[in-house]
Amino acid sequence: MVAFSLRRNAASENDSEPTLAESRVLKRLQSQGPATFRRVDIAIRNGVLVLSGTVDSYIEKALAVQIARRNVFELDIADELHVNPTLQGSIDSLNRLSALTRQ
Repeated sequence: MVAFSLRRNAASENDSEPTLAESRVLKRLQSQGPATFRRVDIAIRNGVLVLSGTVDSYIEKALAVQIARRNVFELDIADELHVNPTLQGSIDSLNRLSALTRQ
């Protein structure tokens, strides 16, 4: 199971339901594979969609931002993602991404 998180701040209008923008980005990130973006949080703060958390490579970081930008036109995107630069994380990331491109 993918552990995506939708974190909402107190300024959100409806804290019980994710917004359409959050749902679109979440769905697209989940479609990339169960492990690729498992530690990515999505939040809307002051009208900005914020991606935060940790990914395994700079490729995944760029892909997450690209997915958000292509699916959310009405909000600015803030990239607060951190890259975990471990060798195993990078190898796993490349293996997941190469499997996705072969599909």
